[in-house]
Amino acid sequence: MDCSRAQQSQASDEVDKTTAVVEKQQHSQSKQVSKDVREGEKTGAWKCTKNHLSRIMWPDDANVAGNVHGGNILKMIEEAGCIVGTRHCNTQNGDRCLAALVRVEKTEFLSPVFIGEVTHVTAEITHTSKHSLEVQVKVMAENILTVFALQPSFYPHAWSHWSHTNHLQLNTSKTKELVVDFGRSREGPLPVQIEGEEVEVVNKYKYLGLWVGNKLDWSCNTEHLYKKAQSRLYFLRRLRSFNICRKLLRMFYQSVVAGVLFYAVVCWGSSTAKKDSSRLEKLIRRAGSVVGMKLDTLVTVGEKRTLKKLLDIMNNAGHPLHTAINNQKSLFSDRLLLPKTRTNRLKNSFVPHAIRLFNSSLEGRGRGNRKQEDKGGNN
Repeated sequence: MDCSRAQQSQASDEVDKTTAVVEKQQHSQSKQVSKDVREGEKTGAWKCTKNHLSRIMWPDDANVAGNVHGGNILKMIEEAGCIVGTRHCNTQNGDRCLAALVRVEKTEFLSPVFIGEVTHVTAEITHTSKHSLEVQVKVMAENILTVFALQPSFYPHAWSHWSHTNHLQLNTSKTKELVVDFGRSREGPLPVQIEGEEVEVVNKYKYLGLWVGNKLDWSCNTEHLYKKAQSRLYFLRRLRSFNICRKLLRMFYQSVVAGVLFYAVVCWGSSTAKKDSSRLEKLIRRAGSVVGMKLDTLVTVGEKRTLKKLLDIMNNAGHPLHTAINNQKSLFSDRLLLPKTRTNRLKNSFVPHAIRLFNSSLEGRGRGNRKQEDKGGNN
């Protein structure tokens, strides 16, 4: 009995040692893979932590409207996660195992996928433990006829590949990312990486002379316009000190000050906040006192240029908005139908604002024609 007890205790000690060794190996493997996930391709673990699938969508995958069923997308997501999970679990020596889906943390469908488009599914391990894995899966739909992708998160790899193919080099330090998202509780997107370097996320960015903010409120743009126009107003005052005539002062204002103050006013004039527009109006009044005559206000200049731009679009068949504007024409009059808008941001954008100005100008011309007809009848 004593001997058997000794053998049993010795066997249990060996089992405990074996279990401890296995747990230690699993723990070290989990730490190594987590390190590989953080370091990416530099550690050489990319083949075990990432997987990519692509498949073209057929009519059997979609409904009568041509949209691919969400269940088919979820099936591809599960397959990609199963592949990358199983591949990771069998990278070390030991019993072979198969990864299975236990829980889906979150799923967001941002845009529909249509028949004929190629669906790219990318699965990546983001966390590992002794008994489970966490896999993040991204889905991108690509139109192979127009080479247009619905999800821009897949673009940096394509940019990098195209640049290397054409002997160009991307400068990541000069590349910025501007995220426009009006969701309150939504988590921010993952950082974009180009050749292993993260792209800096900014709240505002200057594009073609306009400052665009992540809230699309144009406050940063008006701030820069105000400072720039105010600095040029100094030269206008200096000219007046030399007793320059009003005509030359107005010419200098139109070319130097107004050229900066009203730059691209068609884009931001109707969407600017009241406090920002009042600052610019105050600056215009100060310039008018220097010139010695009343100058056109911000609203007047913005409406004139917006209406002129709309008429140019309607007369130019090659403009991208020409078809969209002409489709808004009424069948019973020369008016344009207003598009449906749910938010004030869209309501104050260029197209609805320009259509309202166009319709009001038609009413003004109609009143003028009626007055002329009445005068002719009285005569």
